[in-house]
Formats: sequence, structure tokens, C-alpha cells
Amino acid sequence: MNILNSNTLMRKFEAVIDEIKHRLHFIFPQQDIAILDDLYPHPISIFRNIEFQNYLKSFKKVAIYSTGDAFGAVHEKKSLKQIIQKHDKRTKVLTHHKFFKSKLAYTLFLNITYAFLPYIERNKVPFVFTLYPGGGFYLNEDKSDNKLKTIFASRYFRKVIVTQKVTLNYLLDNKLCPPDCIEFIYGVVSAPFNKQAWGNKLFYGVDKDTFDICFIANKNMPHGYDKGYDLFIESMKLLSSKYSNINIHVVGPYTKNDYEINGMSNITFHGFIHHDQFEHFFKDKDIIVSPNRPFALQKGAFDGFPTASCTEASLNGVAMFISDPIDLNILYKNGVDCVLIKNDPNWIAKQIERYYKKPKELYQLALNGQNTTFNIYSTENQLIPRINILKSEIQNT
Repeated sequence: MNILNSNTLMRKFEAVIDEIKHRLHFIFPQQDIAILDDLYPHPISIFRNIEFQNYLKSFKKVAIYSTGDAFGAVHEKKSLKQIIQKHDKRTKVLTHHKFFKSKLAYTLFLNITYAFLPYIERNKVPFVFTLYPGGGFYLNEDKSDNKLKTIFASRYFRKVIVTQKVTLNYLLDNKLCPPDCIEFIYGVVSAPFNKQAWGNKLFYGVDKDTFDICFIANKNMPHGYDKGYDLFIESMKLLSSKYSNINIHVVGPYTKNDYEINGMSNITFHGFIHHDQFEHFFKDKDIIVSPNRPFALQKGAFDGFPTASCTEASLNGVAMFISDPIDLNILYKNGVDCVLIKNDPNWIAKQIERYYKKPKELYQLALNGQNTTFNIYSTENQLIPRINILKSEIQNT
């Protein structure tokens, strides 16, 4: 018997076993929460790993199921079973016929929730999900709206957590979801803060002679156009032509072939950096630049504010220079704890040059930003509200 036939027989056998479990569901113990995902426990997605692992600590009975379907998007060649074995052996592989018995199910993103809705309804489990930007959620796009309508119409839908003002307004203005089913928690779950980041920081003009600027983003489309990679490089060319001690750092799946760098010798391509390496990476970085373009990846597509990479940089004492063309910001103050940039290379270069010449002002901006980000992304403001929402829904079942 070849491997292909053996795997097919195994899947059929597992399907039969799960069907038996469905019919005998009353004899199986019930979980408090079943978390369904397509990437966990891959280490590249820090925010979901931190969130899920906190639920494992906060609830007595938690099961996490994963398909690994998103591994291709993060350029992972290892199998789901290999990732589970290395990073979290408690994770269960989710198959199309999987049986699970739980008081509540929880998911992230629109596409994941929509894809897992048949599992949820087959197992008759009430569910809550977080509607982050991206992940299939687009503004004024029929396909996205239809998915939302299907999810909200499910008899098992209970709550949606939204993280951006524009998402909240969109659901309410278009009457897609009843107001009492929406919970607004601005931001995203963050990794534990590095309290020593500021004390360990290397400052330009004091501890080092170089001025270090970074760009961090995944590449969702050619040349990183939606992340404004071209705008970043063009602004760096302007600065590099004037100042030889400015170093440029690019984190993500980018190479010199993604955009013409004209022989710039002061640019370093770091590839992907694991979260555990960020503390060291950000130690000598001065600015992170994030000139995002909404609606470039697809009609209605947008990133949250700040982006996850900017949040991580800010927590480590790096000044955020970030665009906000669709007015998502509600808590940061331009020129006080961040710089809101125009998506124009000349404008970006001039703003950076101003702070390059006045590093004390730059580091005060970065410190203010760190304090604001600490507050927004604290456990009290991110994890505890989420845990309380889930506890309340568990009690209501």
C-alpha cells in the first residue's frame, strides 16, 4: 500500500470516528472554549499566540484547533504537525469533519470565521470573533459584506470584537450587526512589555554615531506596494544622498530586487525576525517608517493603526513615523508621541531630517510614544476586557 492510499484510508477512518463522536456527543466532556485558527501555533504571529496562550491560562478547559492553511502566506514550508510538535503540542489538527464539544468557540478575522462557520454550526457551539482589519474584511466590498451577513445571521453568533473606529462605524452605519452584539477594544493584544527597553537603548550622538531607520512589513503584493515600501525607499534615497551615517534596515521578505535601490550601500535586508529577537533589533533603532496605502491590496482593504510592527517598535522605544490616510487614529497625538506622515517621499525625508538634526526632540517623541503605547496595549486594556467578554458568554450558555 503506498503512502497516498494509506493517508486516504487514515482520513476516512478519522471521519468515521468523528461521526461516531457526533452521534454520541452527550458522553464527551465539554470545553469552556474551543479556539479555531489557521496559523497557530506558528511563532510569526505574536499577537494571536499571546492572546491564545493567555486564554489557556485563564480558562480551565480550552482546546485550540488549527488547520495550518495560512502557512503559505508566511512562507512556511514545515507541516502543521511539525510546527505543533515544536511550539505547542496541545494544539489539535482541525479537519473538515472534526468533532468538538464546547460552551463557546472563538476565532480571529473574517475569512477564518467564515471558513470555520460550518464546523461551529455542525457542532452547535455559540461563538465570538474578533474582526481585525485585513483577513478578508474590506470596506464597501460585496464579497466581504456577504460573509459578514452570513456570520451575523448564524443562530450561534453572540459577539464581535472590533479594534478600529472605522470598523465599528462601518458595522453600525450599514446595519450589519446589532449594536448590543458589538464590543469595541481599540488595538491588539501585545507581547509582554520589555520594561528595560528605554534604559538599554543606544542613543544617536551619545552611544552611537549612526542614525538607524527601519521598515517592517510582510509582502502581501508585488514590491510591498500596499505597505508603501517604494515610498520608504525613495525617502531613504533622499536622506542617504545627504547623510552618510544614516543606516537603513528592512525587515520582512524583501530583497534588493523588490525596488531599485541604486547601489545604496547603507541598507540591510534582515529577512523575517522572530519576536524574541526584537528586543535586540530595536535597541539601536531610532525611527520606524510606515507609509501604508489603504485600498491598494484590494478594494476596501486597510491596515489598523498603528500597525503591529509599529506597536512593537514603539514599545521598544522607537519613534513611529506612520501614515493615517483614513483617519483611524484616536489616541496618539501628532508631534507628541508619533509623527503622522504624508505618503510623499520628499515630505517624509524632510520630517526625518528635522529630527535627525534634533535628536533630543526625537527621543522625547519616542519616549512619549512608548508611554502611550504601554497604556493602550496594557493587559488591563487589552486582555482583561477580552477575557471578561468570553467569560460572560460562557456563563450565558
